[in-house]
Amino acid sequence: MEIKSFKEFFANSNKHLVLVFEDFSIPTENDNVIFEKTLSIAKSEKAQYRIYTSTGQNSNKNPLHYSEKIKIMRKMFPKHSRNIIEDKSIGNVSEALNKIEKEGFNKITIITDKNKDLNESHLLNTDINIISIKNNSNTSEIRNSLVNNDFKTFKLGLPTDFKDDRKMFNLIRTRLGITEAVKVDLKSSDIREKYFNKEIFNVGDVVKNLNGDVLTISERKTNFIVAEDGNKYFINDLKI
Repeated sequence: MEIKSFKEFFANSNKHLVLVFEDFSIPTENDNVIFEKTLSIAKSEKAQYRIYTSTGQNSNKNPLHYSEKIKIMRKMFPKHSRNIIEDKSIGNVSEALNKIEKEGFNKITIITDKNKDLNESHLLNTDINIISIKNNSNTSEIRNSLVNNDFKTFKLGLPTDFKDDRKMFNLIRTRLGITEAVKVDLKSSDIREKYFNKEIFNVGDVVKNLNGDVLTISERKTNFIVAEDGNKYFINDLKI
């Protein structure tokens, strides 16, 4: 009897792959619906599963850089982090399918929340099945909250245990080309009270000093903050 190598055995025992390929332009809690569905189908089919996202970036429809999006998705959905694939050579579904077939998979199930019409007739040895599911995306509401500097509404669209919400909010606003924050004039006493209640100047917030320099807060102290540049700034010298 021929004894197969571990590599050959592994390839022959993992023929079915369930995958997701979407833009995930602004990752939100609702994306977990499609991830959980993908995992469920993979388990029932005894298959592997992978999550891919587009590599393209523009300030309008897909504001995050590819590496930034992957990092955020992995932190936001730690349960699926190992299955969120980072591969800059894969920019679309066709490229993903070509590479997957070369890995030895002969059955691919695509989970999507959009109607896809794929013409992959060149994949002669691969059986492709498409399953559409409903995902009540709130991307437009999230995008409006970013434009309007409405962090509270933005946060509602994220998992409650996601800790980088403020950092993500500021990053996407920057990628959208929103450089000016909403101006808020406060008295010194109001600033101290709001700072004490953690209503302003929190870690990850982007603020300006008296010179107009843009700063990102990395630490909060009693009456001053430490910015990512390592310098200290008193709260009365900061602008929202």
